[in-house]
Amino acid sequence: MPFRGGEQVAGAGSTSWRQATPLETTDAPLAGTGAHSFPGEGVPIDADVVIVAAGAWTGEVCRPLGVKLPVFPRRGQILHVTLEGIDTAWWPIVLPRIGPYLLGFPDSRVVIGATIEDVGFSPRVTMGGLGEVIEAGLQVAPGLLGATVAETRVGLRPVYAPGSALIGRLTSRVVVATGLNSYGLTAGPFTGRIAAVLALGEEPPIDLTPYAPAIA
Repeated sequence: MPFRGGEQVAGAGSTSWRQATPLETTDAPLAGTGAHSFPGEGVPIDADVVIVAAGAWTGEVCRPLGVKLPVFPRRGQILHVTLEGIDTAWWPIVLPRIGPYLLGFPDSRVVIGATIEDVGFSPRVTMGGLGEVIEAGLQVAPGLLGATVAETRVGLRPVYAPGSALIGRLTSRVVVATGLNSYGLTAGPFTGRIAAVLALGEEPPIDLTPYAPAIA
């Protein structure tokens, strides 16, 4: 049976989505559970354990707890192109040691990315960024010269300044999981499993010492 952390932590069918807001805690038991609470859309939400996986915004979400987490955004501009009549769904991933990555998707789509820019919370697509992606992509795959530009995207990767990731308990009832940088899609599922295990009060499957929160 696949591991479904959300169901194991909260119970099947009990997950709901809320607008992200700063986290608050209380020392007083809530409904006799000793739970923490945090505001969501103006209505407090009570929880025994909170998993903060807010990406580049994790530091801001946790700031009301009196801690400063060195997590910052790193912008990545990405280009989507299409090759009419060519099945790219099963193309191999191209991931050079230095340079752009290329991913094939259904609908004859190829994704080329990405820039690495420390410019703060600025989710803008720029001429310079796109030029960099196009030039680097054509160096790796010159056959894309005639591809059709489908769309551009931009993401803000969460970067944890002291290390490669931030995974662990911030307090006895607050778990953080972020800072994966450009490896979020790759390492995200396993990181989610670790966060769920911690929330359940169980031992994680790996040593988390290298990823423990460095609280400023």
